[in-house]
Amino acid sequence: MIFLKNIANEPNILDTIIQKRIVGEYTYIMAIGLSKYSVSSNPKVYNEFCGKFKWDDEEEVTIGFYSNQHDPEEWLNKCIESEIVEDEFFPLEESDNSIIREMASKIWNDYITFDDNSEERKINENYIEKLMEQKDGIANNYYEIFPPQGFFWTDDWNDEIVHFFSRVKDIWGIDYSLPNSF
Repeated sequence: MIFLKNIANEPNILDTIIQKRIVGEYTYIMAIGLSKYSVSSNPKVYNEFCGKFKWDDEEEVTIGFYSNQHDPEEWLNKCIESEIVEDEFFPLEESDNSIIREMASKIWNDYITFDDNSEERKINENYIEKLMEQKDGIANNYYEIFPPQGFFWTDDWNDEIVHFFSRVKDIWGIDYSLPNSF
């Protein structure tokens, strides 16, 4: 599951990419997006996020581990809902490592590249047009005021869990949060 957004008036420059993958009881989220401090900076400053979350039936809350890198060597924190409960490093399980590497590979091979000259993350050519297409009867840039900023999401995309954590800036760290109605 992929959500992709470009920068207004710069259709080939990445604003945010979010990948979500469900494996067993866990939802993995990987994101690369503009830092809220870099809107006008050049080169753009990006923050990263990677997390592993699950619903705890006993506590009736979402718990998880996350890092401020899209391909971490270890988890940075543990959280329950929006509260950071343990601020220490946690090792990745072997299965986590494998899933994260596959997710990072998909992002960098299929959707974005790093431009060494401009030090920006660029959207692969085959997705730039898709950012402007209509999806499910509405233009992908429907939620934004200033076209040609656009969105692309895969047919299997849903914002469950991502929507919640994208609004918790102490955890998320990326400027963009998903809109209330998607």
